[in-house]
Amino acid sequence: MDFTNKKIKINSPRSKKVLLALGLDENKLYEISKKEYIDSHPELKQASEEVQDKRYEHFNNRRIKAIEDAKKARQELIDESEKNNEKEEEEVVQSTQEELIKKELEKLELIKKQQIGEIKNMIEYEYNQKEAYKKNKRKEKEREEKELKKKEEISIKIIDSLKNKKSFKNFNNENKSKNSINNSMDEETTINSQKNIQNFSKIGIKNQSVNDYMSSVIQNLKNISIFTSQILKNKNLNDKIFISFQKLLNNLLNSKLQNVSLLEFKKEFSQKYKIFEGSNQNDSVCFLIYLINYLHKLFNISNKKKYFKRF
Repeated sequence: MDFTNKKIKINSPRSKKVLLALGLDENKLYEISKKEYIDSHPELKQASEEVQDKRYEHFNNRRIKAIEDAKKARQELIDESEKNNEKEEEEVVQSTQEELIKKELEKLELIKKQQIGEIKNMIEYEYNQKEAYKKNKRKEKEREEKELKKKEEISIKIIDSLKNKKSFKNFNNENKSKNSINNSMDEETTINSQKNIQNFSKIGIKNQSVNDYMSSVIQNLKNISIFTSQILKNKNLNDKIFISFQKLLNNLLNSKLQNVSLLEFKKEFSQKYKIFEGSNQNDSVCFLIYLINYLHKLFNISNKKKYFKRF
């Protein structure tokens, strides 16, 4: 508030509000000279100079006091307004903070729900995986049991066929004319073989290059007297596999050694059937089927007559 120059008018809203509240006239607060004061008060023109000075001084004191009061009231108004602004700002800040906190809490709650959902999905996935694993295990076990049962049935059929004396008798009758030259040797070999078979020879097969699956089959076949005698009596088949197999059976029945080797037979047999090459372990029933089918085919071609059924 500046009342030293009349040209400068009071236009501040706060200043006008203060003047109105205090009941002050803006024009009476401007500074004027003594002469201007006396001219505005005609009654002082006839008064003494001392009275004029006192009245002018009193006027100035009241004017200055009114200006100070107005300035003070204006400052109070400004202070109050600033306090209100600060309060409003604090409220705004507080409100903003509360909103931010609320939003953060909502985000955390959403994340929590998502994590719970993910955990549930993970647990459900693990459970389904375990159930699928158990189901597959059951199916695999059932399949293995079926395969084992099937192999057992095939083995029983093969053994029954080999023990069928009628088939081998027919086989003997067809070959009598062809084997007349070797009768004496065959009879001696057969007698020795049957004696050894009846006594269940203790001669074994060396376990070389993981051939135990072959050994077990051949050891069982050599104890079937009808099968063994027919293999040993046949001298007319010029087949490497058959010759090596015949030699192996003869060694098992007549050898003075504690064990014999089947490497020669395995070499010849695996050249025809690659599945038995190398030192890989194979299935005994599988080998038995291949061997019997091979002998079946060999004897039927040689004698032009089917003596036993192919499996």
